[in-house]
Amino acid sequence: RMYGWLLWAAVGATATLNAYGFPPLLSTMTGSLFCLAWILQNVKLSALVKSFLGGCSDVFFRQIVCVGAHKLNRSQDPLLLAIAPHANQFIDPIIVMKTFERPIGWLCAAKSMRYKRTLADVVAFFARAVGAVPVERAQDLAVVGAGRVARCQGATVHGRETRFSSQCKPGDSLAVGGAVSARIAEVVSDTVVRLPGARGGARGG
Repeated sequence: RMYGWLLWAAVGATATLNAYGFPPLLSTMTGSLFCLAWILQNVKLSALVKSFLGGCSDVFFRQIVCVGAHKLNRSQDPLLLAIAPHANQFIDPIIVMKTFERPIGWLCAAKSMRYKRTLADVVAFFARAVGAVPVERAQDLAVVGAGRVARCQGATVHGRETRFSSQCKPGDSLAVGGAVSARIAEVVSDTVVRLPGARGGARGG
């Protein structure tokens, strides 16, 4: 799809409005709308977003230097990029996209790619636009269970007013105080579960 007529329409609309004495700003904006329509029809959204993000990096950083990038860009083999430790989860992909010529499939938390009708939807838009791959994280799927953990005896966890039988199953992760403790090996009853091995004492809270 080329839609070259949109470019001619942009030129014609701008020239015609100027000839009839319309304000230059109005005629320029009209022509720009035709140009924008042409861009949307012929340029991929991912390319536009990458160009925009690359421009943002030029604003915030005086100079970006990448050593040895030609070795990766020259290779045709599949590559796995591990960027760690990183200072910022959003800045790093922008810098890599600017210096890396090959298409990249970024891993992104699935939670960040869901639209929530909040300001965070900006992140979801950009992640989807660059073709990020959503990955579910355990902490994003965690739910608060009934009751509380009373004590841990070896690899056996005892709860108080809990419903382990209906809310847990073998293979789930048991978290106490926001930290993942261990995977559940067996659900004994509503108040008792067994773990493959104790990972520190769990206290009720």
